[in-house]
Amino acid sequence: MTPGPYSSDVIRIILLEIGQLPVGVRWAATGVGGYSDIDIVHNVKAAQDEGLLVGMIGSYGKVAIVYRLTGKGREFLEASSHVGVWECAKSLLRSQGHPITIKSMMSALAPNPARMAVTDD
Repeated sequence: MTPGPYSSDVIRIILLEIGQLPVGVRWAATGVGGYSDIDIVHNVKAAQDEGLLVGMIGSYGKVAIVYRLTGKGREFLEASSHVGVWECAKSLLRSQGHPITIKSMMSALAPNPARMAVTDD
């Protein structure tokens, strides 16, 4: 089975799971959010390529172990942890005709005093 294109939503789910682990605990890419293991490994690789985590892809791309989030990964996780902020950033990008990629999401999630804050209201 060939994995689909990477998904910033899946990468966010992966980072949320890894962020909940105690420091030093490794994370195995299996059984996440109803996605196939191959899709998860594919998205772990994309997150690794973007510098969000440190891990290992093995067994012909069918297994991934994540050792830790990078500083960039922790910043991305912190900025995207609130689902309302995440959805607002995606909506902003779509309304401006931009693709939803990790780089575009990082830009949309970056602190900007001119942007209205999203609240739980």
